[in-house]
Amino acid sequence: MLLATREDPPANWDPMYQTSISLLHVGISIFGDGNLVRSCPDDIYKVCPALAESWEHNQDFTQFTFKIRDGVFWHDGVQLTADDIKWWLDLAYNGAKVGDKTRPPARYKVNLGQIKSTEIVDRNKVRITLGVSTPYYLDLLASRNVLIAHPRHLMADRIAAGEVNIGPADVGMVALGPFKFDKADKGSVVQVRRFDKYWEKDAQGRPLPYLDGIDFPIMNDFSAVLAAFRAGRLDGGTRGGGFTLLPDQIESLQKSFGDKVWFAAIGGQRQVLWFNVEKEGPLQDVRVRKAISLWLDKREGLQAVEGGNGALTTILDPRSPWPNPDWKTWPGYNEATREADKTEAKRLLADAGYANGFDVPLFGQTSWSGRYEWIQGNLAGLGVRVKLDLVDVATYNDRSFRKDFTMQSAKGATITLPEGLSAIMNATSVANNTYAIHDDPKVIELFTRFNGARTNEERAQTFRELERYFLLEQVYGVPMYDETQTTPYRSYVKGMQVPPEDITANLSFATVWLDK
Repeated sequence: MLLATREDPPANWDPMYQTSISLLHVGISIFGDGNLVRSCPDDIYKVCPALAESWEHNQDFTQFTFKIRDGVFWHDGVQLTADDIKWWLDLAYNGAKVGDKTRPPARYKVNLGQIKSTEIVDRNKVRITLGVSTPYYLDLLASRNVLIAHPRHLMADRIAAGEVNIGPADVGMVALGPFKFDKADKGSVVQVRRFDKYWEKDAQGRPLPYLDGIDFPIMNDFSAVLAAFRAGRLDGGTRGGGFTLLPDQIESLQKSFGDKVWFAAIGGQRQVLWFNVEKEGPLQDVRVRKAISLWLDKREGLQAVEGGNGALTTILDPRSPWPNPDWKTWPGYNEATREADKTEAKRLLADAGYANGFDVPLFGQTSWSGRYEWIQGNLAGLGVRVKLDLVDVATYNDRSFRKDFTMQSAKGATITLPEGLSAIMNATSVANNTYAIHDDPKVIELFTRFNGARTNEERAQTFRELERYFLLEQVYGVPMYDETQTTPYRSYVKGMQVPPEDITANLSFATVWLDK
């Protein structure tokens, strides 16, 4: 199968630090989908077994014991063990230090919970002891970007010898997914091939994956992707910002190919403007952040950048049960109060001492330039003079991890459950790679209370309190709109499990087959 992908995966392919679709669109087929548990392929709002075939917990939800599945192999034929899982958990949660060399914890550390200890039980079980009661720990662990890509038998000795920042590419991309890494020609193609010892089977007991392999041509220009698809040189497009079909393009392909094409329309690409309030400057003043939130015309942005292909949103999908029911009436989100909001934005900016506006850099990826240019133009009317600071995906991930930005626009990580938001919204003293940079103890307290909730009603109430505080009272981020990601596929591409939201869901391609 031939599927486009928008750019080369980051240099060492490490999902502990890279969560871009540029890695995941190719990488999940190699790494596999999930870890001990995963979101269910047929219902991403539920949790299913993955490398753990079963689990149990103690009465106060501070200990979770996972039984590791038998018959799971790394791509070099070495069998997965409970020791491998414990080592991966310890590395992801604690990082590593050898002499003066330090490996930081994984960017998804917060999604592993507040781990107090890990231990091997009965040879094939891993017990995780948490520092706090976490009744819905499985939802936290099933966050989409928590992937196992670090084989202990190939990495442990090298890390102990001082190669602390070793990544999957440094050990030949040996992982646990349905496809093995074959080769990567920079700027040209990534190839993966079927792994015959993959553990998963379909409902009829047949081994997965069905495909013999996938070639991912690197295509940086979306117009080139469309041209190649029209010419019959691709079986499908790619996912990711800047590479979605607009309504007129969908209509054109439909007219040209009729029933020979189908479209995967996936929500969850929430576009958010995030602030670094630890960096000295105007954005440290909440009045300035509120003014920006009030001024940004979210409906205009959706139309101008996405051709209307999406919907207004808050921090989670409004179709889910989590957001505040009245969010559409909030200042800055309510179409009926648009002019009043703009007047208030001007007043707040003047009150903060910036009546003549100010200069601010906007950090982001070059592939999303259309969105940044719209933000730049829209905020000019408020007097906020935006200078674009756009870089390639590897540089973006590095600088974002180092918090080297003042204001950035990035997706809300296509989070489907509130547990996953802690990794991008919590305080920097708790989550080491957040999109919003702050150290607000109330945000820590609200996430802690949410994770300790015993009922869904308590969870919903706490989340809504967090949502109002984060977006309205402190404005650490401004959700703009939710882009519907639409990708074309040939009609003979079968078995692809298309989620309602989250473009990183179901990307192992294990169940895909070609009817030709």
